[in-house]
Parts: sequence; C-alpha cells; structure tokens
Amino acid sequence: MGYSRKVDVLVPTVSTFIMGTASKRCHLDSRKFSYHEIKSHPEGVEGWLDERWERKDGLMHSFGEEQGFPAKECGPGDVTLVQGSVWQSLLAVAFNLALWVCLAVVIQKKTENVSFWEVLPQYL
Repeated sequence: MGYSRKVDVLVPTVSTFIMGTASKRCHLDSRKFSYHEIKSHPEGVEGWLDERWERKDGLMHSFGEEQGFPAKECGPGDVTLVQGSVWQSLLAVAFNLALWVCLAVVIQKKTENVSFWEVLPQYL
C-alpha cells in the first residue's frame, strides 16, 4: 500500500481474509458527481480524475495515521461493521458450485452423453 500505517499494521490480504484476521470494520467515502461537473473541469476529464486521485491519496495517508477519514473533508463518519464470516462466503460459493455440477450431470443424462459444454447454451 502506498501509505504508512501507525496502528493497523497488518495489510489486508486474501490469506488474512480467509483466516478471519482481517478487520471487521469498513470505512467508505463516497461522493456523487454530475456529468456537467466532470465535463466542465478546466483541465478536462483527465484533470478531474487527477484531482480525485490526489484527494484519495491524501485521505489514505490521513487514514493510516488517524484510523479514520478527516471529518472536515468527508463529513461525519459512520463506521459499518462487516457482517457474516469468511466461512459463510465460502459455503455460498461451494453451494453454487454444487448446483452447477448437478446441472451438468442432469443435462449430460438428458442429452444422451453429449458434452455439457455443447448443450449448456440451450439452457441459458
């Protein structure tokens, strides 16, 4: 990550997510922009995007030091707790995979051993 971290020194990775050691908090900063605001930027769309990246970099730097977004720039903060667990997510993926396998078996049997991949487009 391109910013320093004073408190939360564990950089989130897929393995920390799977092991359940990733943070349970989710901080978001969102804004809505009109087409006119973006199109009428003095430096064009590229200049507008450059400003957004600079703002994001500043926010990430202050977040690394203060563990939150600055209220004066982002407004009052509301921390969202992440619900569920990694195992619930993995279970959902496994369930969907099992459904696809069952579908493949049923189609294979109904089509007299024609390849699943050849017949699949008919069912989608």
